[in-house]
Amino acid sequence: MAFVFEDPLSLEIMTDAVVTICGHSFSQQTIDEWLISKSTCPLCNSHLAQDDVKPNYSLRDAIALYLKSQRNNTQQQNEEGEFGSEETVTNSIVFDPLKRTSPLESIGVTIKEIYASDVQKAAIVGEEAFRNDPSVRHIYDGKDSSSGMRWLSGCMLDYGVRRGRVWAAYHATGDPPNNRTYITQTSIQSTTNGKSLLDLCGYAIWQPPFDAGVSLFEMLRSGMAAAPFLMGLRASFRMATLLDKTEKMHKECISGPHWSLYSVGVSPQCQNLGIGTRLLLPVLEVCDAEQMPVYADTASERSLRFFERVGFRIVKQIN
Repeated sequence: MAFVFEDPLSLEIMTDAVVTICGHSFSQQTIDEWLISKSTCPLCNSHLAQDDVKPNYSLRDAIALYLKSQRNNTQQQNEEGEFGSEETVTNSIVFDPLKRTSPLESIGVTIKEIYASDVQKAAIVGEEAFRNDPSVRHIYDGKDSSSGMRWLSGCMLDYGVRRGRVWAAYHATGDPPNNRTYITQTSIQSTTNGKSLLDLCGYAIWQPPFDAGVSLFEMLRSGMAAAPFLMGLRASFRMATLLDKTEKMHKECISGPHWSLYSVGVSPQCQNLGIGTRLLLPVLEVCDAEQMPVYADTASERSLRFFERVGFRIVKQIN
């Protein structure tokens, strides 16, 4: 859960959390120091002035509750270590998706909020992760999607950075840790301006509560107006039709404050390592604690099984 409350600049739990006019949250001190020499948001590059930063009281309360629970857990563990637990735990073996493989720390993976400068790196991951997704096959009518998928993934990520929150999984640069070979000589090793893109291997695009629905203006700002030229007329029409249908289903299935999961993608070379689960669980744990629902949709049977493993249930199906 901790990385939900991390400051994107310091990568530490936020203190005196504030929110910018573009909707991103930081520690008061780190964003103040940033704005001494810069006039843009660190995440989305929108223009930002000191007057555009306000206290985020709801986030401060959530962080305070989280830290209190952490202290209580530590105190309980210390007491049990000293005096022994009063109860016998009979169900000590619990299914934990993160423990099906090596812990992320042992394979050199860190999760943090994405910067706008990393959107194109993440778009490469999206291109590979969703190449065979049923929705993509439908949009492109079963034809080659490589010409537009990286661009489309980039638009979705840019939209997420502007409108929501996007966390990414970063693999340590250099050789794969523990001599693992799951990152291979594929497009994830593509380069931009001579720089390796090995360091980003997955992402999740979330829209927080009280900001539900797709903003057409922000979609256009993210580049969607170019869809007919980069995807073709038929593919762009199919995409618009599909988005309209899924957005209507979204509104029919859930109302009131809720988190929306727009996309979670992990490079094929890095799948089955618990990275996708790790990208989702902290937000899901926050939602469980606040008894707040989460919405997602998928056309993939494999993705459906993944969502069911982390606690989702089907509420509606469409053709």
